[in-house]
Amino acid sequence: MLYGPIVAKALPKQDITKIRMIAQRFDRSSVAHQKWAMPAKECVDFFEGRQWTAQQIAELQSQDRPHLVLNKIAPLIRLIIGYHRNNKTDSDFLPGNDEASSDEIAEALTMVMKTEGEACGIEYVNGEVFMDGILCGRGFWETKLDFSENDFGNATTVAVDPFRVRLDPDATDYDINKHSQITTSSFKSLQEIKKNYGAMAATHLQNLVDGTQAWSHYPDFGIHPMDEIAPETGFAEDEDFGEHSDRWFRDFFHGEMLDPLEKRIRLIDHQYWVEYQGDVFVDLETGDRKPVPDLNDIRLMTKNPAATERDRQNWINKMLLWCEANGNEVSVERRLIRRVRWCVLAGDVLVSDSWSPYDRFTLQGYFPYFRRGKTAGAVHDLIDPQREINKRRNARIEAIAKTANGGFSYEEGSLDAENEDKLHQFGSAPGVIIKHGKGKPAPKRMDAAPEPQAMKSLEESADADLTDIAGINESALGSLDRVQSGAAIEARQRQAVIGLQMYNDNFRRSKELLAGMFLYIFQNHYTEQRMFRIMGEDGKMVKKLINIGAFDASGSFIKRAKLDVTKGRYTIRISERPMAASFESAQLDEFMQIFEKLAPILGPQSVLLADLMVEMSTVSRKDEIKERIQKIITSVAGPGFLNPEGAPQQGALPPAPGAQAPQQTQPQPIAAQ
Repeated sequence: MLYGPIVAKALPKQDITKIRMIAQRFDRSSVAHQKWAMPAKECVDFFEGRQWTAQQIAELQSQDRPHLVLNKIAPLIRLIIGYHRNNKTDSDFLPGNDEASSDEIAEALTMVMKTEGEACGIEYVNGEVFMDGILCGRGFWETKLDFSENDFGNATTVAVDPFRVRLDPDATDYDINKHSQITTSSFKSLQEIKKNYGAMAATHLQNLVDGTQAWSHYPDFGIHPMDEIAPETGFAEDEDFGEHSDRWFRDFFHGEMLDPLEKRIRLIDHQYWVEYQGDVFVDLETGDRKPVPDLNDIRLMTKNPAATERDRQNWINKMLLWCEANGNEVSVERRLIRRVRWCVLAGDVLVSDSWSPYDRFTLQGYFPYFRRGKTAGAVHDLIDPQREINKRRNARIEAIAKTANGGFSYEEGSLDAENEDKLHQFGSAPGVIIKHGKGKPAPKRMDAAPEPQAMKSLEESADADLTDIAGINESALGSLDRVQSGAAIEARQRQAVIGLQMYNDNFRRSKELLAGMFLYIFQNHYTEQRMFRIMGEDGKMVKKLINIGAFDASGSFIKRAKLDVTKGRYTIRISERPMAASFESAQLDEFMQIFEKLAPILGPQSVLLADLMVEMSTVSRKDEIKERIQKIITSVAGPGFLNPEGAPQQGALPPAPGAQAPQQTQPQPIAAQ
């Protein structure tokens, strides 16, 4: 492949049929997207405390009524996120069922995965995607090569705003790669389009944004995001600065220096599967096959824009001869090919149209709840109880405030006109002084009406409904919901954790798909010798080389002689450690109880369980501690105590505490008779 960021110098062919196809797909997927986006936006708003609409707030303020927000959804969601953060999941690669794979290469791939993951902050990206999924039901990674710092490219992944992603409306599979298409919508400036897609693309769009070109007749291809449904995403919104303040600043203060069209052009990133009959390379040893590059691919690989079909055939023949010379027979056959086509529309201009460099979509999805294309998060079912809590609490406050003053009762004629008027105006004020007629009874204060218990009961019921629906009890939140023992509290906490297992199972499934994308990039695009460093368990940096080149016996240089990560098939294992600290501590305590019972039976051989104690603990530098334990055992019991498998040999036991090792006696010579 041609390395480094490639900026097109010319626009692709403006295929009107393809543009209309993408327009129709975008319009159709947007209809389905809006049905999901509207309740999803409400879920995000409720979690972030925007639980009253602007119209409701204005109406309540006009009536001098309260509009408090008692956000009880937030602590429940924070608990779910906290539980997820305590459950670390790691992606490991294991060798598959073929001769080309090996444990050494699998270990190297695992190390590369961890190194590249740390470089792009994958731990925090995973947190963003998990939060998106829990809040609104969908979260997305975008994984691809990044050429910003390295022309060979580094595998990176970022979290994508789910409100920008349009899924295939006809799909029913969890794995996005089984969908027929996926679309991402965003808004970019002319400068960004010029940087990524060339000056020609920006030139064709200039007339569209300045109004000198007729309006596009394609659906939703305008420059105004009127149909976008998304929660607040900026650190500040336009209304935070007052009405028309930004327009005054732009039009009068800066004048023409500030571009009013910044990020106003809709960019549609569309990836879809294409199936066609074409030529493929077939490995006659393994049966693997890859599409034969077309003419455009040959022009890129050979860096020859004028390459012809004859040049393509010559390149194919050279590849076949090279494979035959290296003992790897390859043939060219006609097969059904399934590839990803990647198109980008800016407005109604096709600015990019080519085969994807990957054999799958660049987006991977996470759906906490999924059933045949239906997705949901943890907040959807909590909105009605939360709305009920807000409504009842505000109604209670209003009722108490209106009935706090019970009023006064007085006999007719006991107050003159002045004091009667004063009682009407200031009777509810503290310290009011009322003068009544001599010998006349004083005004009596009437008791205020009691708080409406029905409203209080409804609010308490809504509060209980909230935790019941979420499946999270007070013990899981850290509050003691009843007088109970510590074991009972832990049991109730585990009960709450079980209700969250579905969210974590689906996240584990998504991480396996994410690791599969990284594995594909490593094996198909990391073809050069590379060096990686990662922090080892002992706290020291470990260096690893992959695709190591070397010279053979004849003096020929082999590009990938050792640790060739491009060969072999590997499987993915997602290892999970639930509640790392408490789980491992409980396991260690349980093991120690077993060890105390076994120690008298095993006697000196119980020292062989010392390495297991260290492994089950949470101390750092475990390998170093276990190695030193083995050295101590060897020094005390002798080098023959441990065989290569680590099991004691027959008849070789360490001496009991306090006992002396038996003295080795030399055989006495027999006296001559």
